[in-house]
Amino acid sequence: TFEEIKKAYRKQALYWHPDKNRQRLEEATVRFQKITEAFDTLFDPERRSSYDAGNMRDPGKAKKLTGSGWAEIPDEDDLALTPIGVRFKKTSWRSYVASYGRIDDDPAQIVEDDRDPRAPAEKIRIFWRYMGEMAYKERDESDTSDWVKQFILKVWKDTPSRWPKALELQQMNEAAQQEWKDRRTVFNRRKQKVLLHLDMHENYLAIPDVMQLEQARLIKIFARQAISGKRSALLDSVGIVM
Repeated sequence: TFEEIKKAYRKQALYWHPDKNRQRLEEATVRFQKITEAFDTLFDPERRSSYDAGNMRDPGKAKKLTGSGWAEIPDEDDLALTPIGVRFKKTSWRSYVASYGRIDDDPAQIVEDDRDPRAPAEKIRIFWRYMGEMAYKERDESDTSDWVKQFILKVWKDTPSRWPKALELQQMNEAAQQEWKDRRTVFNRRKQKVLLHLDMHENYLAIPDVMQLEQARLIKIFARQAISGKRSALLDSVGIVM
């Protein structure tokens, strides 16, 4: 059932999330990517049927965002994101590079150059990390119980502000019904990923004295930069004067 798929995804994703496996990062990154791909396939009945039949298409070739089939676009693809979502994506990477990761990152594994072969996978990981952080803020600042829906609506295109009722669906043609089915599937898929990374962000915040440790880490990094004549723009944003 879909509930079993969600529970299995959550269990395995939390276990193999790269942020929790810094000592075996390469293995965890590969496994987490496979877990996410499996979840995306199993959670979508159409994609699961295609997979079982051996007819899976390359998701990188699915570029159309209207009509059935657009659900195959990866959730972190620019084509799936709203302008706010694209800004979040760019900000997540810039912040990661400027701050040299986080206190729970292995300094030896930090990716700073877009030409690094690890960069594509790392950008996806950092995007979702940032989604967890932004979802945490959205939840804390929201005064409604449907904050997850509002967050997804803000970040991803083709997220409906309301769902059609059963009678409305019955009056639609087959293509329209399929598109609404895709929308529901994609919405629930994104919701599970957002909630997973919200939990990961809470785990990060639960590190004892995390903010003090982060500031101390940044001071050391930027002190070295000052000695070498370099200065990061992040110095100003965190209020550090050298």
